[in-house]
Amino acid sequence: MIRHLFVCSIFLFGAQAESGDPNPRLVDRVVHFTRSDGKDSIVEVSRKCTDLWVAPDQSVITFVAIDRQDGEVSPGQPFITASTIFVARKDRGFVPLEISPIIPRFRQMDWKVVREPRVAQDGNTVYFTVPVAATYWALLSYDIRLRKTNFIADVVSYCSVWRGRDAGSLLFQTRSLTPSAMFVTHECSARDKRGNQSRLSADCEDFEAVAREWSGKSGGWCR
Repeated sequence: MIRHLFVCSIFLFGAQAESGDPNPRLVDRVVHFTRSDGKDSIVEVSRKCTDLWVAPDQSVITFVAIDRQDGEVSPGQPFITASTIFVARKDRGFVPLEISPIIPRFRQMDWKVVREPRVAQDGNTVYFTVPVAATYWALLSYDIRLRKTNFIADVVSYCSVWRGRDAGSLLFQTRSLTPSAMFVTHECSARDKRGNQSRLSADCEDFEAVAREWSGKSGGWCR
């Protein structure tokens, strides 16, 4: 499976929107939401945006602002060379907060591109990826209070678990070559909020199905 760079994938397992919800959405690369009076409003960051992620209860959103791009990978998909993460909370009127993690060097290179942000249910941890290769991205976490960045794994896909017994866990899919380098295999793993990691499946081609089943057993959503 070849991962296409700069295409955002958002997983929604089980969440349902209700009338009166702010319904955050990305329209023409601008983040919109519906105010309590029913009027449309925008989250203003003065740049085009991508990778919008919405918490299952719509209490918090996170997205990437495009600081610099170099053309397009494909029509409508920018080749992003620098970006910034923002987090906005419903109880604060979706006023955007800039998140500035220190990104470690990968492949002896400095990276200014951050993608696919997610927020843990505790509200203090932001996950994000760095596009270090065509077939996988580096997954990292950032503690907002401690201002500390940690590398987690090289992943193909991932999602953050909200609600249920396993709230705060992280599910992700990794890839590897067989010893003969003839085939690519995928593995799915879970990482709980204490950092303990366990393998869910050694043959995990359908990450969405595995994540939906695993998180659903404990009454959670993985997005």
